Amino acid sequence: MKTFYSYLLIFSLSWHIAAAVELSDSSKFYFSYRAATYCGFIIPHAEAIAPVSGSNPYGFELSVVRLNARTSDLEKYRVYSNTHLFYNFIDFGNPSVLGYSHTVGLGFEPLIRPHRNFNGGIRFAAGLSYLTNVFDSISNPQNQFFSLPISGFLQITPSIYLRISDGMMVIAQASYGHISNGGIQKPNYGMNFPTFGIGIQYWPTPKTLHPIIVQNKPDFKKRQFSLDLYNSIKVLNDQRKTRAYILGMIYTAHFNLSPLHSLNVGLDAVYQGDIRHEQNVSDPYRVTVLGGYRISLGQVEFLLQLGTYIYSSFRAMDPVYQRYNLKYRFKNNFNIGCFVKAHRHVAEFMGISIGQYF
Repeated sequence: MKTFYSYLLIFSLSWHIAAAVELSDSSKFYFSYRAATYCGFIIPHAEAIAPVSGSNPYGFELSVVRLNARTSDLEKYRVYSNTHLFYNFIDFGNPSVLGYSHTVGLGFEPLIRPHRNFNGGIRFAAGLSYLTNVFDSISNPQNQFFSLPISGFLQITPSIYLRISDGMMVIAQASYGHISNGGIQKPNYGMNFPTFGIGIQYWPTPKTLHPIIVQNKPDFKKRQFSLDLYNSIKVLNDQRKTRAYILGMIYTAHFNLSPLHSLNVGLDAVYQGDIRHEQNVSDPYRVTVLGGYRISLGQVEFLLQLGTYIYSSFRAMDPVYQRYNLKYRFKNNFNIGCFVKAHRHVAEFMGISIGQYF
């Protein structure tokens, strides 16, 4: 109960701060408040977790939402977008084994025809989850999903909005969520759970949005290049608790279709620490080729890429992997980000990155 009141206090303070920002209409950032409830199911993507995958997670989410309606951004990106600061609570439906999660994070949502009464959006979100019941070889050996109380959270949420008054919308949403520590500690099968929910969104000061009319074609580079450095940690041996410290570098060519959308191709070179001693391999290096898609919303970017190994002295889980990357780009084209590398439903590792666009 003390935790609930703490979160209630945080969101109450956010309400008053946002209301103060609303007084300055020139900011063109408009605030609203969102509450949703949902339920779903767990995907049993490995035999070790199948016995405890039959429950139905359910919970709720509270969000402070900022709408970007700045004229300069609308003319450049041709889209309204929301930024979400959210807290969610999930009961995994099996308290004695899986427990509960408390998550805080940020989400970025391009909107589809928000000037209409019936509209939509797709939110990309990342955050940190506190898990109340994790793996313990003696007291909780069945929970092979989580082994650290603090883990990473990723989610994609398509939503449909229906405006029922000037300041109120009802929401229908479907989400695909993932919680994992990215291989920092094992067991770490991670949990993949789709959910379906309903909610409401309230605007203290109703705003009228208009279709975006672009007078001039936005000025943007057709091609860009980026260099990113990243690091992570991965468990190599459960018994000896040995870890590989991972360092990598990605060089990427971006082919911009518009200020919002681009395709990319790149090379990823990675060094995986002490793996030579654990797997008796000749060297700890890998090189992969990557290709994918990037969406840019102002200074926030989300990249989805597929990669395949062109050099590796040790065996991978699969020949092809996915890489999910959320970045924040500063005005000088320097960027910071977080990412997850996964093979199908299983995260290999997650980490942080810094980089520069040219």
